[in-house]
Amino acid sequence: MRAVTLAPVVISLFAINPASGALPVASDFACDGLLPKSAGLDRRRRLDVANCCHLDDLTAAGSTGFWRVVGEAHGRERLQLVKTK
Repeated sequence: MRAVTLAPVVISLFAINPASGALPVASDFACDGLLPKSAGLDRRRRLDVANCCHLDDLTAAGSTGFWRVVGEAHGRERLQLVKTK
């Protein structure tokens, strides 16, 4: 038997640089789901991510995580994700 070590899963937010068109990472946020399969962002800046399994229970079915995107990539308030229930 081998021990399996799972790397932390992160969700990365990107922000387009309007001057250059570059797409740098604005922030990374820890996620408790594994093997994300899809993500969606709506006009209200709400993000949902569908995962195949969960860090706390690898035998459980998939999960869905929900966050609100707050702040601005190029503003005074730092861009971040706030997990919702």
